[in-house]
Amino acid sequence: MVIPFNLPGRMKQSQKNYSIAFICRTIWFIFFIETLSEGKTANDYVDQHFISRATFFRKLKKLNDWLQTYNLTFDLRTSQISGDEREIRQFYYFTLLEITGKITWPFPVEKRLIEARLDRIINALALQLSNSQKEAYLYLLAVQWYRNRQGHYSPEYDRFFPKELREQIALSCGIFLDLLPETARKGEEDFLLMIVLNSPCVYHPLPILEANMEVNQKNDTEAWAVTTCFSETLETLFPNTLTEQNKKHVRGHLLQLYRNHKYHSSSFLSYKDLIYAKAIKKQHPLLSNVISRVTDEMANSGFLTDHALQIRYLLLLYTFVDVNKLHPPVRLLILSSEGPIYEDALSEKIHDYVPFHLDISTSAIAEVEPEPYSIILTDTPIAKETNDNILYIHYPPTFLDWRRIYEHCEKLYWNRLNYLSLG
Repeated sequence: MVIPFNLPGRMKQSQKNYSIAFICRTIWFIFFIETLSEGKTANDYVDQHFISRATFFRKLKKLNDWLQTYNLTFDLRTSQISGDEREIRQFYYFTLLEITGKITWPFPVEKRLIEARLDRIINALALQLSNSQKEAYLYLLAVQWYRNRQGHYSPEYDRFFPKELREQIALSCGIFLDLLPETARKGEEDFLLMIVLNSPCVYHPLPILEANMEVNQKNDTEAWAVTTCFSETLETLFPNTLTEQNKKHVRGHLLQLYRNHKYHSSSFLSYKDLIYAKAIKKQHPLLSNVISRVTDEMANSGFLTDHALQIRYLLLLYTFVDVNKLHPPVRLLILSSEGPIYEDALSEKIHDYVPFHLDISTSAIAEVEPEPYSIILTDTPIAKETNDNILYIHYPPTFLDWRRIYEHCEKLYWNRLNYLSLG
């Protein structure tokens, strides 16, 4: 396998602040990659890079510290990664995906072969995948191909997969599954079912979700128990948060998360996931409040949640919850003697400056918006019975004006947030 480690992406993990961009420049990581791709030994590396053996082995200790986050170890004598085969595949997948940034193809197999394999799975299960998700699945399937070629096969998972979906996977992938040893076939089928049906990053259509939920509910699995606990707690604390259809989507994806997490506890988050989550927390703090309340109640019932799952919850609820119904935006009206064009420009600047959920109107549409506004922002004296919600500013706004706008929006937002969070 050719691994282009000189094209680093960025990745942060849930347990330690390791970054691939930083790791790629370290001695131990470069040695590790060259060992995997070229079979290079420690003596070869020391001689090539003119470093002392004491320095090399001291730095190499960090390699196993890093691999421990994947529940893996590296044996220097055999130059092999040790651990559960399922975790090894996840390690290859996450690491290669972030290092290459999906720009290069690091596997010693023609990409079109893996693409044909994925196309058969997509057609058989009627999956709806974005281009980014397809590329991620290509890496997972290529890792499976690579490990099989080395003679490593996945252990079996469990029997809680929909029978009809197992048959469709077996039929669509029979071309290569039939070539495997008979003792390895079911484990590889299980691996395909797990990465396809229970991916933490893919929102499946309802037919797949319903089939998955039915078999887990029928067998009363642990994942179903946790899914039910989360769903019921959310409904109790925050009723009417979801439509009936979205409730099914949320339960189905929660089940995917827990099923995957059971066997792949090293649930790493990509840099992109963390950036999205940070933006959502800033723009919609109520969602973070909802998740904290729900996970606290779940902990009282014996279901603990780690950091990675909390991030996944946040991304999930942001996708399916109508935030405007859960927490309506602060309504703000801009009135200026400079006219609607200036008001529109000021509205855009306020959206950029104030990190809260706002619904801003201008004088152009104020006539058809009879609902009261939380704030009326104006640079012109206006006649009104009460001035409680009128904020007078200069033209153009001064630094102090911007600060007052921010403070007024923040006060209104958090006052409403505290009120709504009482459940």
